[in-house]
Amino acid sequence: MQFAQAISPNPELVAMERHGEAPRVVRCSNHAVEVTTIRQYVHEFQNSAHNSLAIICKTQKQAGKISDALQAEGVETQLLNDESRDFTRGVIVCTAHMAKGLEFDQVVVPEVNDKNYSTVMDRNLLYVACTRTMHRLMLTYTGSPSHLLPKWSEQESRANVI
Repeated sequence: MQFAQAISPNPELVAMERHGEAPRVVRCSNHAVEVTTIRQYVHEFQNSAHNSLAIICKTQKQAGKISDALQAEGVETQLLNDESRDFTRGVIVCTAHMAKGLEFDQVVVPEVNDKNYSTVMDRNLLYVACTRTMHRLMLTYTGSPSHLLPKWSEQESRANVI
């Protein structure tokens, strides 16, 4: 929650304290490596005791591309859209709009670069995406990280270059 509060501060929020690993911010050398990194994270999830992993994207188009890329690599995903009525356990791909009000054991937020997340609206979407997780959070990006990310995550990013 400290990570999300650094993205969009809300001084009135009284957050539930949860213990676990700090969010991971991972810089990838290109989009293919970013998809491979997410696939590896999904594999870790599948070998964990957790039931739900959401890959939360900015747009439906981005969600479709990520879902297709993961399915091409053998990962079973469920893509949520406006027609979706429910979802099951496993790997869910959706937008921040669709994820609002939901919680997942683990969350991945892809393409958190300065081109994709730069406006006030983007700040709100990123905040929503980062607050949907109960246990583990990973953000990935290529190029320059979004300036909306907390400054302390830059050191983490340099340590996690793939």
